[in-house]
Amino acid sequence: MSKANFFIVGEPKCATTALHKYLSSHKEIFMSEDKEPNYFASDLQNKIFYKNQKEYDFIFQESTQKIIGESSTNYLYSKKAAENIFRYNPNAKILAVFREPVDLLYAYYHRQLFILNETEKSFENALNKEIIRKNKKKNPSLYYSERIKFAEHIERYLKIFPTQNIKIMFFEDFIKDKERFYFEILEFLDVEITKLQKYENINSNKKVRFKIIRKIAGHKRIWPIARKIFHKKFYDFFRDYIMRITSKEVKREKLNAETTEKLKIRFNKEVRNLNKILRKYGKSDRDLLTFWKYKN
Repeated sequence: MSKANFFIVGEPKCATTALHKYLSSHKEIFMSEDKEPNYFASDLQNKIFYKNQKEYDFIFQESTQKIIGESSTNYLYSKKAAENIFRYNPNAKILAVFREPVDLLYAYYHRQLFILNETEKSFENALNKEIIRKNKKKNPSLYYSERIKFAEHIERYLKIFPTQNIKIMFFEDFIKDKERFYFEILEFLDVEITKLQKYENINSNKKVRFKIIRKIAGHKRIWPIARKIFHKKFYDFFRDYIMRITSKEVKREKLNAETTEKLKIRFNKEVRNLNKILRKYGKSDRDLLTFWKYKN
């Protein structure tokens, strides 16, 4: 049975859904129908849907292509995923996409609101509540400051994988030129450079409507049970249908300048650390403090 040899490991809200779809259309690339399998994030048990490697490998059973991949944005956040992936395939290629920390967290917060994982209506309150959540060991996906420890996240991969097998990219470059961004990935994967007819924006900001329906359908016990009972295609159709009818696209309100500036001061050290790690391993000579408009 075919094994995955390419992983998009994160970060969340960094165009990984769009990239997954773009790459799926390439004749030399097979991307899993399931995005976010999360199989190798063994320390994040609530995120795992596959009991063993046999179940996991089954999602690649139809693959015959040169590149066989999947995308799980928790693989950067997970403390175990890098070593688990390495044990599974030490020659795998790794793609990590980063985004300016405040912008990422604000987008990520809105995503958590949309999936009803976050209840705080204020971004600032949600950030302040992190300490309480940590003390109660409640919902690690809402430990916001942990999400932007980029240097710590990527170094877990840089320490064990060959550096030439790791590609570091930035969301802002995707926004600027989607085609060029896509071509860079194809070059990294050593496949034919082919254009797409359209480079769609995918997974844009959404707001919940019909919240009661979403709460019932989205109950944490519903999806695992449905996944076991129903055929995968029916399960996927039903899940996507529920998500579609209970959501609407909305423009995200801009974060106020005062909060943005406070958070940039708070996360300045994380940006410096990422700069240092990427230069240490020869993965980028870009000055991220300047690129993301942080103070030197």
